[in-house]
Amino acid sequence: SYSVFTSTIRTMSSFAPHMSFIEAHKLQVGDKVDHRNTHGKFQSATIIHKSKSGMFKIHFDDHSTAKHDTECSYVNELHRFAVSGSISRRPAHRLKYIKTGSFVDVNIGQHPGWRKAEVVTVCPLSGQIQVQYLLDISQGITKPMKWITWVHLDNTLEVSRFGVHTYTKEINHVAISLETNRSYLNTPNEIKSLCAKESIDKIFGGMDNILTFLIQHGSPSQLQQIHNIIKEKTIEHLDTKTTPSSKQSPTAPSSSSISNNKSTQITSYNDENKTEYSLSDLSRDSIMHICGFLDRNDIKSFKLTSYRNGIACLNEMTKCNVGLSDVNELLGDTENKFVDELGMIIRKNYKYHRYSANMDYLSLRLEWKDKYNVPLDQQLLLSENQTACRFYDTIKNDKMADFKIRAIPTPKFLLFDKRNLIKFDEQTSKPKIMKNCNEKQQSICFIKFFDIYFQEIIPLHFIM
Repeated sequence: SYSVFTSTIRTMSSFAPHMSFIEAHKLQVGDKVDHRNTHGKFQSATIIHKSKSGMFKIHFDDHSTAKHDTECSYVNELHRFAVSGSISRRPAHRLKYIKTGSFVDVNIGQHPGWRKAEVVTVCPLSGQIQVQYLLDISQGITKPMKWITWVHLDNTLEVSRFGVHTYTKEINHVAISLETNRSYLNTPNEIKSLCAKESIDKIFGGMDNILTFLIQHGSPSQLQQIHNIIKEKTIEHLDTKTTPSSKQSPTAPSSSSISNNKSTQITSYNDENKTEYSLSDLSRDSIMHICGFLDRNDIKSFKLTSYRNGIACLNEMTKCNVGLSDVNELLGDTENKFVDELGMIIRKNYKYHRYSANMDYLSLRLEWKDKYNVPLDQQLLLSENQTACRFYDTIKNDKMADFKIRAIPTPKFLLFDKRNLIKFDEQTSKPKIMKNCNEKQQSICFIKFFDIYFQEIIPLHFIM
């Protein structure tokens, strides 16, 4: 029949991950589509309502009730709309050997980047598979969470054979890693230091290029700290160059003094060229400072360079990175750093410090009390990750007093001073200074003032 013929043509045709914008725009009430649910799986569905703004109300055909009906806009989420049956009933034309327990490489739009995933379920009606992978949202501080979603095996943008993408940069990494570690452990200590120096010189370009290595392998928070240090040191250098030097004598120097100065300069220049640098020249504090910009995997590698560096690395590996953005600094803005900044600029002002993982939460807050002049009972902390945010007001802060910072889910906080927060009363809707935060139903509004005279946007206040 015609329907069987069209179905055959569809399954043999090239894979289309979603319909075009024009196709989605032409959809009307009663039309059938393949719709991608919140778990990533395409299911047969029917359009039951369409608004002028492009918002559809969708009913999944597999469900008899309206309990699972959903709303979705093709304008904002076109990737969730596909031609009816083009994915939900399309068999796999590649990777047909994949079964439950197999491994694949996946690249999910919600979490960009290729990563290893395990197949949990294989759909019997189509080539869709359910996969789970580890998602590290805390940059190594807490255990990665398991994320589960669906992909179609014909979608080359989202799924591929295991190792095609995840092992591209590190071919046979496991084998060469084991062999290298074995060789290193069997090498005498006096040879290890020579190997460390030569490796840094030949592979990383010497100590002068160690910063390049740190930039290439640093996490986003570490890169932010490196950027701030480079900026500060550049400003200090420029200030030093522009500072007037000591007054020179108006008397012209004699020819002998000139020759002496030249010979001195030449000698010092030659001595400078002869100087050789190595990690052994650095103090233990400097080594620990370098480790502060490396992630845990790089620290594990770096500690193998010498026994001395290993001890410093082990001490550093017991610490946690904690980020804080002081909102009072943004509202005060004495240096005009945030003038004309748009969006939630509080997220751009995180400053990171490393603390002992066994440090308790109360000690951390006491340190912030002294540093930022915000009393404990006036501290309102907000932590956020990719999926949720949490408010920590006085009651919750007191309950967490003995928590170790290594147990905090997301050690990255916005520090609000409740004395500088306006809250609308839940019953009268009148504004007042915040005393208590409704942690479960709280929302934030950031007010900015546009100065017509100076033509500047200035941060003004937060309202909750």
